[in-house]
Amino acid sequence: MYSFKDVVGLRTIARLRDRLPLQELRRIGAWLGERYDEPWATLKFFVVGRKVIFEDPDGQRGLAGSAQSVLPIALCEIEAEAEQAARALLKRSEDQIGRIVRNRYVQHNAWVVDGTRIPTAAVWDFHRAGYSAGAIRREYPRLTAADVKAAIAFERQRALKAG
Repeated sequence: MYSFKDVVGLRTIARLRDRLPLQELRRIGAWLGERYDEPWATLKFFVVGRKVIFEDPDGQRGLAGSAQSVLPIALCEIEAEAEQAARALLKRSEDQIGRIVRNRYVQHNAWVVDGTRIPTAAVWDFHRAGYSAGAIRREYPRLTAADVKAAIAFERQRALKAG
Protein backbone atom coordinates (compact mmCIF):
# COMPACT_ATOMS: atom_id res chain seq x y z
CA MET A 1 0.00 0.00 0.00
CA TYR A 2 1.21 3.50 -0.79
CA SER A 3 0.71 6.56 1.36
CA PHE A 4 -0.66 9.74 -0.15
CA LYS A 5 2.85 11.25 -0.04
CA ASP A 6 4.16 8.20 -1.93
CA VAL A 7 1.55 8.79 -4.65
CA VAL A 8 2.53 12.47 -4.92
CA GLY A 9 6.18 11.45 -5.13
CA LEU A 10 5.48 8.86 -7.84
CA ARG A 11 3.52 11.39 -9.89
CA THR A 12 6.38 13.89 -9.54
CA ILE A 13 8.88 11.26 -10.69
CA ALA A 14 6.61 10.40 -13.64
CA ARG A 15 6.67 14.05 -14.74
CA LEU A 16 10.41 14.31 -14.28
CA ARG A 17 11.03 11.06 -16.16
CA ASP A 18 9.72 12.66 -19.37
CA ARG A 19 12.55 15.20 -19.14
CA LEU A 20 15.40 13.42 -17.35
CA PRO A 21 17.42 10.23 -17.76
CA LEU A 22 16.82 7.46 -15.25
CA GLN A 23 20.39 7.76 -13.88
CA GLU A 24 19.70 11.40 -13.00
CA LEU A 25 16.48 10.43 -11.22
CA ARG A 26 18.37 7.79 -9.22
CA ARG A 27 20.94 10.40 -8.20
CA ILE A 28 18.14 12.77 -7.22
CA GLY A 29 16.44 10.07 -5.16
CA ALA A 30 19.67 9.27 -3.32
CA TRP A 31 20.34 12.97 -2.73
CA LEU A 32 16.84 13.56 -1.38
CA GLY A 33 16.93 10.48 0.84
CA GLU A 34 20.16 11.61 2.52
CA ARG A 35 18.93 15.11 3.31
CA TYR A 36 15.16 15.20 3.83
CA ASP A 37 12.53 13.19 5.65
CA GLU A 38 9.64 14.40 3.47
CA PRO A 39 11.28 15.82 0.34
CA TRP A 40 8.21 15.72 -1.88
CA ALA A 41 6.32 17.97 0.52
CA THR A 42 9.12 20.41 1.39
CA LEU A 43 11.22 21.04 -1.73
CA LYS A 44 10.85 23.02 -4.95
CA PHE A 45 12.20 21.53 -8.17
CA PHE A 46 13.45 23.30 -11.28
CA VAL A 47 14.44 21.44 -14.43
CA VAL A 48 17.34 23.00 -16.35
CA GLY A 49 18.15 21.12 -19.53
CA ARG A 50 18.60 17.56 -18.22
CA LYS A 51 19.46 18.56 -14.65
CA VAL A 52 17.36 19.36 -11.60
CA ILE A 53 17.82 22.15 -9.12
CA PHE A 54 16.47 21.59 -5.61
CA GLU A 55 15.50 24.46 -3.38
CA ASP A 56 14.65 23.81 0.23
CA PRO A 57 12.57 26.12 2.46
CA ASP A 58 15.77 27.91 3.56
CA GLY A 59 16.65 28.79 -0.06
CA GLN A 60 19.51 26.25 -0.30
CA ARG A 61 19.84 24.65 -3.75
CA GLY A 62 20.98 21.14 -4.55
CA LEU A 63 22.64 22.25 -7.81
CA ALA A 64 23.93 25.61 -8.92
CA GLY A 65 21.59 27.90 -10.86
CA SER A 66 21.86 28.31 -14.61
CA ALA A 67 21.21 30.97 -17.21
CA GLN A 68 19.03 28.53 -19.13
CA SER A 69 15.30 28.80 -18.77
CA VAL A 70 13.88 26.85 -15.85
CA LEU A 71 10.77 24.66 -15.93
CA PRO A 72 9.24 24.69 -12.45
CA ILE A 73 7.46 21.57 -11.22
CA ALA A 74 4.78 22.86 -8.86
CA LEU A 75 4.35 20.14 -6.26
CA CYS A 76 1.18 21.71 -4.93
CA GLU A 77 -0.39 21.17 -8.38
CA ILE A 78 0.77 17.53 -8.48
CA GLU A 79 -0.54 17.03 -4.95
CA ALA A 80 -3.90 18.55 -5.93
CA GLU A 81 -4.08 16.30 -9.01
CA ALA A 82 -3.26 13.21 -6.94
CA GLU A 83 -5.88 14.15 -4.34
CA GLN A 84 -8.49 14.73 -7.06
CA ALA A 85 -7.66 11.36 -8.64
CA ALA A 86 -7.91 9.64 -5.24
CA ARG A 87 -11.30 11.24 -4.55
CA ALA A 88 -12.54 10.15 -7.99
CA LEU A 89 -11.75 6.56 -7.02
CA LEU A 90 -14.12 6.89 -4.05
CA LYS A 91 -17.10 8.04 -6.14
CA ARG A 92 -19.72 5.44 -6.85
CA SER A 93 -22.34 5.53 -9.58
CA GLU A 94 -26.06 5.22 -8.82
CA ASP A 95 -26.20 1.70 -10.26
CA GLN A 96 -23.56 0.54 -7.76
CA ILE A 97 -25.64 1.50 -4.71
CA GLY A 98 -27.20 -1.56 -3.07
CA ARG A 99 -25.49 -3.94 -5.51
CA ILE A 100 -23.43 -6.95 -4.46
CA VAL A 101 -20.60 -8.09 -6.74
CA ARG A 102 -17.65 -10.40 -6.86
CA ASN A 103 -14.30 -9.78 -8.57
CA ARG A 104 -11.35 -12.12 -8.34
CA TYR A 105 -9.01 -9.13 -7.93
CA VAL A 106 -10.97 -7.59 -5.03
CA GLN A 107 -10.86 -9.04 -1.50
CA HIS A 108 -9.75 -12.47 -2.74
CA ASN A 109 -12.96 -12.94 -4.75
CA ALA A 110 -15.23 -12.35 -1.75
CA TRP A 111 -18.69 -10.89 -2.24
CA VAL A 112 -18.47 -7.12 -1.68
CA VAL A 113 -20.66 -4.05 -1.89
CA ASP A 114 -20.13 -2.71 -5.42
CA GLY A 115 -17.72 0.21 -5.68
CA THR A 116 -16.17 -0.61 -2.30
CA ARG A 117 -13.87 -3.27 -0.94
CA ILE A 118 -16.27 -3.97 1.94
CA PRO A 119 -17.17 -7.66 2.15
CA THR A 120 -20.83 -8.49 2.68
CA ALA A 121 -19.68 -11.03 5.30
CA ALA A 122 -18.26 -8.17 7.40
CA VAL A 123 -21.59 -6.32 7.26
CA TRP A 124 -23.37 -9.57 8.17
CA ASP A 125 -21.06 -10.13 11.15
CA PHE A 126 -21.91 -6.68 12.52
CA HIS A 127 -25.62 -7.35 11.92
CA ARG A 128 -25.45 -10.69 13.75
CA ALA A 129 -23.62 -8.97 16.62
CA GLY A 130 -26.65 -6.72 17.09
CA TYR A 131 -25.47 -3.60 15.28
CA SER A 132 -28.22 -1.49 13.73
CA ALA A 133 -27.95 -0.36 10.11
CA GLY A 134 -26.92 3.09 11.36
CA ALA A 135 -24.20 1.61 13.57
CA ILE A 136 -22.90 -0.46 10.66
CA ARG A 137 -22.78 2.67 8.52
CA ARG A 138 -20.74 4.41 11.23
CA GLU A 139 -18.25 1.54 10.95
CA TYR A 140 -18.27 1.81 7.14
CA PRO A 141 -19.08 5.45 6.23
CA ARG A 142 -18.92 4.74 2.50
CA LEU A 143 -21.97 2.48 2.70
CA THR A 144 -25.49 3.76 2.17
CA ALA A 145 -28.57 2.42 3.91
CA ALA A 146 -29.39 0.54 0.68
CA ASP A 147 -25.91 -1.04 0.70
CA VAL A 148 -26.32 -2.30 4.26
CA LYS A 149 -29.81 -3.63 3.55
CA ALA A 150 -28.62 -5.40 0.39
CA ALA A 151 -25.59 -6.93 2.11
CA ILE A 152 -27.68 -8.26 5.00
CA ALA A 153 -30.32 -9.67 2.65
CA PHE A 154 -27.63 -11.26 0.48
CA GLU A 155 -25.87 -12.91 3.42
CA ARG A 156 -29.18 -14.03 4.95
CA GLN A 157 -30.02 -15.77 1.64
CA ARG A 158 -26.58 -17.40 1.53
CA ALA A 159 -27.04 -18.66 5.11
CA LEU A 160 -30.45 -20.16 4.23
CA LYS A 161 -28.99 -21.93 1.20
CA ALA A 162 -26.09 -23.29 3.24
CA GLY A 163 -28.62 -24.87 5.51
